[in-house]
Amino acid sequence: MYPLLLAVLCLLAPGTALPRHGLYPYGVPRGDTLLPGGDDETSDPVTLTQPLLFFEAQFNQLYVGTNGIISPQDFPRETQYVDDGFPTDFPVIAPFLSDIDTSNGRGKIYYRQDVSDEIVNIAARHIQRGFPEAAFTPTNVFLVTWENVGAYEEVTRHSASSNRLNTFQAVLAYDESDAYAVFIYPEDGLQFFGTRPKESYNVNLELPARVGFSRGESETVKREAPFYSLTTSEQSVKNLYQSSNVGIPGVWVFHIGSISELDNVIPAKFGDVSARGTHTGPTKTLLHEEDDIEDADEYSEPFYEDNGDDLEYPTSETTEMEPIDVYTDRNINTGSRGVLDIDDPNSHTSHSDVEPSLRYTPVDESLSPREPVNPYQPNESEDIDVPLGEPEIQPGESWSETDDDSSYNKNISVYPETVAPPSNTEILTGYPESEVVSRGDQLPDRDYRRNPITEDVGLDTDVFAYIPVNRETCNQKRGHCSHHAVCTDYVTGSCCHCQESYYGNGLHCLPKGAPHRVNGKVSGNILVGQTALSFEGADLHAYAVVNDGRAYTAISQVPEPASWSLAPLIPIGGLFGWLFALEKPGYQNGFSITGAKFVHNIEMVFYPGQEAVYITQTADGFDSENYINLKTKIQGKIPYIPQTSTIQIPQYTELYHYSGSVVTSNAVREYTVTSESNEVQKFSYRLRQNITYYDCEHAQRFPPNAQKLSVDRVFALYNKDEKVVRYAITNHVGSVHDSPSQESQEVNPCYDGTHICDTRAQCQPASGLNYSCVCASGFHGDGHECADLNECELGLSRCGQNTVCVNLEGSYKCDCQSGYSFSAVGQSCELTPAPVNPCEDGTHTCEKSSSRCVHRGDGVFACECFPGFFKIGERCIAESSISCSERRRLLLEERGLRGLRPLLGSFVPDCDDQGNYSPLQCHGSTGYCWCVNERGEEREGTKTPPGRPQPQCQTPEKNTPCLVERRRLLEEQRSRGARPALGSFVPQCDDEGNYSPLQCHGSTGYCWCVDRNGGEVSGTRTPPGRSPSQCTFPEENTTPCLAERRRLLEEQRPRGPRPVLGGLIPECDEEGNYSPLQCHRSTGYCWCVDRNGEEISGSRTQPGTSPPQCNIPVPTQRPQSVCERWKQSLLEHYGGNPTDQQYVPQCDAYGDFSPLQCHGNSGYCWCVDKNGQELPGSRTQPGMTPACIPSVAPPTMRPTPRPDVGVATTGTYLLYAQGQQIGYLPLNGAKLNKENARTLLSLHGSIVVGIDYDCQEKKVYWTDVAGRTINRAGLEPGAEPEIIISTGLMSTEGLAIDYLRRTMFWTDSGLDKIESSRLDGSDRKVLFDTQLVNPRAITVDPVRGNLYWTDWNREAPKIETSFVDGSNRRILVNDDIGLPNGLTFDPLTKQICWSDAGTKKLECILSNGTGRREIQSNLNYPFSVVAYANHFYHTDWRRDGVISINQDNGQITDEYLPEQRSHLYGITAVYPSCPTGRK
Repeated sequence: MYPLLLAVLCLLAPGTALPRHGLYPYGVPRGDTLLPGGDDETSDPVTLTQPLLFFEAQFNQLYVGTNGIISPQDFPRETQYVDDGFPTDFPVIAPFLSDIDTSNGRGKIYYRQDVSDEIVNIAARHIQRGFPEAAFTPTNVFLVTWENVGAYEEVTRHSASSNRLNTFQAVLAYDESDAYAVFIYPEDGLQFFGTRPKESYNVNLELPARVGFSRGESETVKREAPFYSLTTSEQSVKNLYQSSNVGIPGVWVFHIGSISELDNVIPAKFGDVSARGTHTGPTKTLLHEEDDIEDADEYSEPFYEDNGDDLEYPTSETTEMEPIDVYTDRNINTGSRGVLDIDDPNSHTSHSDVEPSLRYTPVDESLSPREPVNPYQPNESEDIDVPLGEPEIQPGESWSETDDDSSYNKNISVYPETVAPPSNTEILTGYPESEVVSRGDQLPDRDYRRNPITEDVGLDTDVFAYIPVNRETCNQKRGHCSHHAVCTDYVTGSCCHCQESYYGNGLHCLPKGAPHRVNGKVSGNILVGQTALSFEGADLHAYAVVNDGRAYTAISQVPEPASWSLAPLIPIGGLFGWLFALEKPGYQNGFSITGAKFVHNIEMVFYPGQEAVYITQTADGFDSENYINLKTKIQGKIPYIPQTSTIQIPQYTELYHYSGSVVTSNAVREYTVTSESNEVQKFSYRLRQNITYYDCEHAQRFPPNAQKLSVDRVFALYNKDEKVVRYAITNHVGSVHDSPSQESQEVNPCYDGTHICDTRAQCQPASGLNYSCVCASGFHGDGHECADLNECELGLSRCGQNTVCVNLEGSYKCDCQSGYSFSAVGQSCELTPAPVNPCEDGTHTCEKSSSRCVHRGDGVFACECFPGFFKIGERCIAESSISCSERRRLLLEERGLRGLRPLLGSFVPDCDDQGNYSPLQCHGSTGYCWCVNERGEEREGTKTPPGRPQPQCQTPEKNTPCLVERRRLLEEQRSRGARPALGSFVPQCDDEGNYSPLQCHGSTGYCWCVDRNGGEVSGTRTPPGRSPSQCTFPEENTTPCLAERRRLLEEQRPRGPRPVLGGLIPECDEEGNYSPLQCHRSTGYCWCVDRNGEEISGSRTQPGTSPPQCNIPVPTQRPQSVCERWKQSLLEHYGGNPTDQQYVPQCDAYGDFSPLQCHGNSGYCWCVDKNGQELPGSRTQPGMTPACIPSVAPPTMRPTPRPDVGVATTGTYLLYAQGQQIGYLPLNGAKLNKENARTLLSLHGSIVVGIDYDCQEKKVYWTDVAGRTINRAGLEPGAEPEIIISTGLMSTEGLAIDYLRRTMFWTDSGLDKIESSRLDGSDRKVLFDTQLVNPRAITVDPVRGNLYWTDWNREAPKIETSFVDGSNRRILVNDDIGLPNGLTFDPLTKQICWSDAGTKKLECILSNGTGRREIQSNLNYPFSVVAYANHFYHTDWRRDGVISINQDNGQITDEYLPEQRSHLYGITAVYPSCPTGRK
């Protein structure tokens, strides 16, 4: 066999495929082990006789897998690698990585180690052909053969299994210093070229097999693991058995490991790597096509017919290729896709752009659907070779489409429908979308025909251009593109392209650098564990800061059981991270490709429980505010995560693959759940995503085949009070070859988001680390501060006729003027026909003698009967003209009833035995009752509501002025007959017989307000068809707006109902308050007002323009809280005037219990929790007030600030906690640098109390008593908060960091505990939970290992100490102290110092309890204190500021009062470096 194989290798003619007997000898007789049949089988580990070098590492064992791979590590689950591209998470040698199935005898897989001379020499010969300079002879060979194996298929009774089977080999030849791989694909050995994913999830794709090598993740590799890929498409897989890199078709050799530095796999080089002779189809350099997977089966000349036989072509046609230096691969350090990198933007070029040495164009090569090509230019001197039977096109001949079945029409496509040939058309920016901007001739709309074109470059060549029929042009698509895009015509149609300062897909464009928002709803049904939940009306809001790659997502109204269980669903917010990711040079975020219309499908399968959830996010363009409108639907099941747990999600990377109009991504992610008992569990889920979108096929656009999304920071939070889940993510998009080591290198701040441009500015890189900030389109400023640009006022809008420009943040919109609506084109407005009013034009059918017409809008009217009439069908019948029994019969017949039961909602009168009206009438369905007279007319003032006693109808009628007047007028009308006299008016009376505030004339339709005496209130009369006034009696409800309105109307009364020109009558809302929008009826000016009716500066608009958007919310009355109800009840109990000795609860402005409660003027005070329960040990004697901390954060104020660090921090400074923010106060020496003070971190919804600093990692830590969490954040600009501990906390008021032991300590006055943990929240311990009442301040001496804390228990306040491990607990101070709120350790003097709100003193003592001294004895109300240099700095509740005190003389030297006045809590000092000292 050995001589025969050598003869085959020597005599094999170039271009001849390797026959089956050219494979390395294999089989059981050769000592091979047979891998068991199955879908996803893995061999037992094979212990190698000598270690194998793979990249830089040595491995002692190998595994063989069914799916065409070999690995030195055991394989993960099939779903984690078989459908993914390179790089992989584990080491892989892949001769044909795909989903292979050898079940039911479909093929066999053999493997063995071999050191025989026969096999070693064959391997040495192969290696020497590709690496002649190496002179390498292996000492060991590992041989694997896949024989007649098939692809995994879901076989049903309607579809039989395929008979396409593959045979191939992988040979690993190595010694102690080097390793090589040989892949062999014999003739007819590849009959299928890829496999379909088992769960392709809405996208019908067949993934081509992956061939190559991947190092996999390793702790020794600090950058992303390198990889080498030989194939990228189905076409490249088809070429494996015909091409080679050693001159033998089907044989491929690679250098895969070495003891010397080998950054990546090196492919063999051979002088003539192509086969001379017959070719059965187009080939490419090193097999690589630029075609996407979706186009893989659209080749004009396939390798195989349906019967699997090769096509035959004349043997005289040969193709040669220039030598290629594969050692010059520019991506050798991270990964390779051969000559053309899969995501290198410079590699997406036409053949004409590739260096001659890299070009390979077979004579019969067809046009690739993704490649730009030149129009066919025949020349008489050309020697045109075409496949057999294909006619030649000669100059002067015409050609048109035909139904001919010739091979010419089958295999030659002059221009595919999806590709436009190159022309002189060039996109120009800055023009309206209605203009077609091009260079060269505009293409006419006509049939395919020969069209001579004369170029300007001096060539007189007869060029053929083929123009498709029915091509859609820009002129036909006016208004189709974005306002910020231009439309360009191509040969096959037109496409939109965003202007230079915008990005998007042309249909939707956004300004570069500007932030963006997404609004939408969440719906669906899920199972959380075993609990079924439904999302109804949940809101989704996202905010993306595009210029540094941050995206925040919030889902509101989350059902309570879901809460933390939704935290792992990061892909919901990850979509916005991908859409608006920070772009590395040459790469595009998602919005640049999809625009604002797309569908995002997510499948998540959780392990180990196999729960699956399916999420669909549908974007439907921009809403009226220019935000993306998105609908999210969730279905499936997710694991239950207890609310008391904490979740940590590590940073990750994702590979996104782009194919046509589909983007796909597969990944496996992990997350950690820590229970309340500190039990840590790791879980994972498999993630599959695809995004489908509209891609304009007429333009030659070359998106990358793949990009990597790197997520630098990610966290999820759940707010129980708000029922909101939040996701925050920071990411960038770049090359799949980017590695952590490369990313750690210094790059331009524009590319890593470390610039200091405004969030509404575009960062423009310059040389080195230099850059400039330019405000995004729609904004103006210097780039560091940008403000909205009002395009409407500056005349920059492009609204059409009869429109009104409305300014938006960063943009504008066009609305139609009043009385106009958008035309069909959508750019201009046309007059809207006036609505039909049958009541005015007389087309109604109401009987004028008994009813009046009332217009309901949109041409609808109703007939309302006059008083004294009742309605039967469409008729109004006089009540006095018929008896009760007749009326009852008519009503029952009108309702279609044959019994005595009335229809629900209708009233049928009750009659007595004689057919007369019963004195008492009740409505059967509403429950109201009233008395009537003998004519069935309601007696005024007798109606009673449901549940009240029925009226006594035998009592005489009331005689109020209103009732007397009403009876008199009705009696006069009855004397004239059933029809009331035109112009007569009968007043309306209320249930008590008084005049109703609103009166309307039954026949004319006019309405007006009256006072208690029935007199008309001047200026309140409204004509028919207008909404009547909101009438109340002035003495009952007089507001400033109503009072001013009545006064002005009264002044104008002598002039008549029409106000004088220039006079303004304010508009009041239903509550009598000033309407936010006020307009002058005679001049046309409009403006916004505040609650006091004062005009808001800058809101006034000109006549004829759209009125301003006045968004002052209508005051609403919230329901009374528990505190307010209790307070009201006690006040009523005390008769409204409590004495000084009586207790009344104090409520804050939001209705919550004030944290501090005091008993009248007795002087006794105490603290309460949010439920009003007194905190034990907090009650103080007169003259002393406890420092009570709120536990409920105030309501959200919009807009909320960015939740990240806002300033660069250098030097020494103070950090202080102030409720919902952390303040930054720099120091000049020991002096307060108040001019540069500002907010460091805004934390909406929090109450920050305890605070400390880790000087090693330069992070600030704080406690949040509202969220019941402990948190941290780095101090670099843009750093985001991270929750460390979120369970088992109640009121954490003190916090201390031990930077030497990497430990933190905290006090909890709600649980009366002192606990500790590592700085990441792990190794949590309870140090003390006894003999504590109100522990508050805590500090640590890291050098000596001592811990100190205060307990302000009013019964026995004290300061205690212990070692940091909790041992040696003892009291340090317990005499002459009152409310020890603040505590600090001074590393310079080695003293423990405290600030006391009871004694008003600042004192210090040594750690052994001696040397107690008083620093200051006249403090206001100190809370927290910190020592730095020769000064103390404490927060003060009387001043709401920071006070500095000189240690030496005790003098108060300075104070800082923040602009926002509220209580300050904890304070700490930040040093440039950690303090030094010895234990």
